[in-house]
Amino acid sequence: HLTPYTRHETPEFQTYGQSVAVGLNFPQIAAALDRMPGTRLYAPDEEEGHLYTRVVQCGEGPDLAGIVNELHGALRHRALTAPVEGAREVIRARMYERARGFYASALRLQPRNWALMQEIAVFLLLPNGEHDAVLEMAAIGLSINPLASDLWRARGEALLALDRAEEAVEALDRAAALSPGNVEAHRARAEAALRLGRHGPALMAIAEALAQDREGDTQEALLALQLRVLAAIARSERDLLLAAANPFLPQDKLPEG
Repeated sequence: HLTPYTRHETPEFQTYGQSVAVGLNFPQIAAALDRMPGTRLYAPDEEEGHLYTRVVQCGEGPDLAGIVNELHGALRHRALTAPVEGAREVIRARMYERARGFYASALRLQPRNWALMQEIAVFLLLPNGEHDAVLEMAAIGLSINPLASDLWRARGEALLALDRAEEAVEALDRAAALSPGNVEAHRARAEAALRLGRHGPALMAIAEALAQDREGDTQEALLALQLRVLAAIARSERDLLLAAANPFLPQDKLPEG
């Protein structure tokens, strides 16, 4: 990316910091290779529509057309993505056990796909709160891509559910730092801070979430969380006032002389 992400933008794919995108003109490449003896350009017969692959063969060698089609053609892409699409479809119908089966099939097909692991980790938070499984999935995914914001967020939410709030704060702060526009990461940070009684940081995290929620999708939930924090502050202040008044309370019931 020649222009860095702004604070409200969330990277959609795998990132390892700043990068440079180089445009490739496939027709020009094909024309250039036609004039170069001993080279051959392969393209899939049918392409997926978003990812385009070309393979250049230099020198003598076997015909790679079949392999290129098998590895990079639309048919392979549909085979890889069909279980994921199936899982998303049944999740909308709250058929979580069926979704689990689809995701298991998808993971067998793509055992090193960190984005898929991220999706599965977030899913495992939803139906039954399988927090140990979330931690396991997040650990595997982060070993492949340590900059995956939602993997850190899923890890943090699972740790918080397991009453490991300090570790949760560390993971959630990492998620928010990697993707400042991740509203759910800020919301979870506020939950963790509230659990620890850190009301100021909780309100700051809610403010950041509200600022990043451009569509207002989570505004109601964030405002409800803000009310919980304010109520906790009110209870804390009330307890302080009662503690200050307690030394004088016994004097109100002194016997009359």
